[in-house]
Amino acid sequence: MTEMPNGEWRVELYKEIQTHFNRQHVACEILSTSKNIMNEVMCTAEDIGAPIYYTDTDSMHMEYADVNRLADEFKTRYGHTLIGKQLGQFHVDFDFDGAVGEIYSEEAVFIGKKTYIDVLRDEAGNRAYHIRCKGIPSKCIDHTVRTQYAHDPLRCFMDFYVGKSVVFNLSAGGSAVFKISKRHTVSTVELKRKVGFPPDVDRC
Repeated sequence: MTEMPNGEWRVELYKEIQTHFNRQHVACEILSTSKNIMNEVMCTAEDIGAPIYYTDTDSMHMEYADVNRLADEFKTRYGHTLIGKQLGQFHVDFDFDGAVGEIYSEEAVFIGKKTYIDVLRDEAGNRAYHIRCKGIPSKCIDHTVRTQYAHDPLRCFMDFYVGKSVVFNLSAGGSAVFKISKRHTVSTVELKRKVGFPPDVDRC
């Protein structure tokens, strides 16, 4: 127990794990099933010689020309349709404002886990970027790209690629960062995060 400046008391209560009553076993079953679904697709792609450049929990990057070939082989093996938007199906989910027709990635740089950039193009030739950087909000990435890289996010990721570190201001782009003390006082702070990757790692 801690006495607060206003005379009230702050009490910390610890609960035993057997009284949480959460359903971790259900979460384990869901994750296990998702891995089975992903492995069916990835193993099929490997067997037909379709390279996969990057995978995440429920997505993968592969050659656009191999998608239909993979879907046909998957249908033959497992008896159900791979491409679609129903539960257990896959589809190309790239999107950006004003896009016309199909969208594909014409260039990509994969740096590490959940850190990559795709240069997107649609059928009309419009371009956009699909960016992920683990631990860094999109608004903060946009701010850094705008102020340090002349609106070119690919340059930022090429710095990652060659081993350079980039400092992101997590309070930029309208994001407020609050510090709450143990005495329940609240203050705003500037929070910066330095992100870098070892230069000796093989990357695509």
